[in-house]
Amino acid sequence: MTPPTKRPRLTWHPDVPRTAEEAEKQLEDALKASMQHIACPVCGETWPESDIARHASACGVSSNKDATVQQWAAIFPPAKRPQRIPSYKMLDSMPIAVDAFRYGAIEGCSAYFLSHFHSDHYAGLSKRWAHGPIYCTRETAKLVHDILRVDPAWLRMLDLDTRTQIPEVQDVHVTCLAANHCPGSCLFLFEGPRQDGKTARYLHCGDFRACPAHATHKAIQNACPLDAIYLDTTYLNPQYCFPPQPQVIRACADLVMSKTSPLVVVGTYTIGKERLFLALAEALDTYIYCVDKRKYHTYALLDDTALQKRLTEDPLLARVHVMPLRALVPNTLQTYADALQKQGLTIAQTLAFRPTGWTTRQTRQQAPPPKALTPHHIVPPPFTQEHLQPTRHGSVQMYPVPYSEHSSFYELMAFMLHVPHHRMIPTVPTKFQRYADVWTEASLHQGHVQIEARSTDYW
Repeated sequence: MTPPTKRPRLTWHPDVPRTAEEAEKQLEDALKASMQHIACPVCGETWPESDIARHASACGVSSNKDATVQQWAAIFPPAKRPQRIPSYKMLDSMPIAVDAFRYGAIEGCSAYFLSHFHSDHYAGLSKRWAHGPIYCTRETAKLVHDILRVDPAWLRMLDLDTRTQIPEVQDVHVTCLAANHCPGSCLFLFEGPRQDGKTARYLHCGDFRACPAHATHKAIQNACPLDAIYLDTTYLNPQYCFPPQPQVIRACADLVMSKTSPLVVVGTYTIGKERLFLALAEALDTYIYCVDKRKYHTYALLDDTALQKRLTEDPLLARVHVMPLRALVPNTLQTYADALQKQGLTIAQTLAFRPTGWTTRQTRQQAPPPKALTPHHIVPPPFTQEHLQPTRHGSVQMYPVPYSEHSSFYELMAFMLHVPHHRMIPTVPTKFQRYADVWTEASLHQGHVQIEARSTDYW
């Protein structure tokens, strides 16, 4: 990566900012069209619509002031009470809840577990939390404390690949395994006594991208056959056999390297997609600029020195810019690129990547009935740069990228066939459980079809 150099002096033009403050304002104005802000009635700060729910949790939605309650109600319509706790949030025969914070204090629950720092899993956590200990990885604990302001007295940090006894639950142990999802994400392997005196073994996957390393992990192998797998079934649908993540990253890197003076924009969440935009920055040997300034603070909490070395707060030093996914609209990107060019950054074209597994769908007819389904029916073909087809809007090229941090249908099939288990419990509603039932039955019998890994990283 070329070190920062002193920029040449530019002839001033009315549209060219003369100070860093003017440049900052110009970039913020360029995003205004798509970044609607909402004022918090508690602290008065304004937040993008995509982040207001997270801020509400951290700032504290509850208030004794009638006016404040009414203002929040206008943003978040009151939820119906009481909320029913889905059965998959509580472990069978164990007083343990996973990713179940929005329900407050759960009767009979002795310990709460958080699989990773995504809002649909930590919803309900705030500085007001006082319902019991929260177990999670160290990275997740740092994010929960620093961003959501949860009192560290409630946080119990777990090391990966270490079997740990849970003091609040007699004779129950947990082992954390890397989930191959977002930073700090993990799987939980629980082991503890059942009512019949035998040992129950549950694998709770939270969200994960299944890979051969999961199936061959010593802790999982020693626990098999598992009594149950609480499975991330986001893509348990034959239509979603998207390509392996490393192939997609390589294709995107090849694409950006084939362009001259590109501005590369990647849509992201609070955390997630780091592997993609870091790989693009390394391919271009450039820095990474975050449109949302709070991301710098968030990334500083992660154990990722390679990412942190690439970050810059000067947009003109970076050819890779990170934006919220909802900001990736052509008119806004064109305005944003124009603002950067007025400040002195040469841009021949803007490449915008929208990374999500929902971009790739196969026709349902391609998958045979569950009992007739074999790996060769659905193995994803190799993915290369030629498969990236943009929609063009002037100098802006929008690329839907089949990059996901959840398991594809094919990967779920491989994982379940390789990990013997008695029952699969979906953590995302699905009408395709009949496929998983066939895989569950096959996993318990010798001689069933195995799926050969195409790489150490993916099936």
